[in-house]
Amino acid sequence: MLNPFMRDTVTRLRAEVTTDRYGNVVPGPVTETAITGVCVVPPAASIAATVEDTDQRDHVVDLRVLLAPPGTDILGTDQIRHGTVVYEVVGRPVDYPSTLAHNEIFLRVVTG
Repeated sequence: MLNPFMRDTVTRLRAEVTTDRYGNVVPGPVTETAITGVCVVPPAASIAATVEDTDQRDHVVDLRVLLAPPGTDILGTDQIRHGTVVYEVVGRPVDYPSTLAHNEIFLRVVTG
């Protein structure tokens, strides 16, 4: 049964891995795949965003949690586009096989 709150669509960006003529592993073309039936929410309010002063320069780290159906094909090396923002996946997806079965994927974007 689908969760009625999971109505968003995101785009998974996955770079294929290739080898250049010198034998170095390099990112290849990016494949875009739409993933429907998801929900993107901020984490607990106290950790939704942080601001740090690094070498006289401010930067902001925005965090989000992507809730997706069980078995959704997302890797720790993927990026997720939600609206106009491209997030990087942080860590591996966490599987919750409970009554409201879902995967939980942590996302972040750093600006500044």
